[in-house]
Amino acid sequence: MDEDKSAEFVELHAPEEKARLVCNYVRRAYEGGQTVAVYVPDRAEAEELDTTLWTFAQDAFIPHVRLEEAAEPLIEPVVLFSREPGDVQADLLVVSTDGELPGWFERFPHQASRARFAACRAAGYKMSMVKTA
Repeated sequence: MDEDKSAEFVELHAPEEKARLVCNYVRRAYEGGQTVAVYVPDRAEAEELDTTLWTFAQDAFIPHVRLEEAAEPLIEPVVLFSREPGDVQADLLVVSTDGELPGWFERFPHQASRARFAACRAAGYKMSMVKTA
């Protein structure tokens, strides 16, 4: 698979819309043929996102699993987790937290784009972020 050099940074202004926004982002990635790992801060948010992925759109079916409930071998294209993911592999990592990025995030292919974003900004390039209302 060719490495995609794009990145999307989203700043949330309405916390109650967080799960729906993550679901829409995961849907785009899944329908684009990518596998997705979704990191959430705690088990309760993982449960909320799990439920929302099943119900947020009538025309969407996104096969997913919470990591603590997954069987081996892991075959679902979307994995939700609230702890270090071990050997979970995915094309894309969605980090759904308000705090710092976890130390292991760079091992996911698209996360290197975050470092490129910071390097380009530091070099004086005008960088922009996508914001939601």
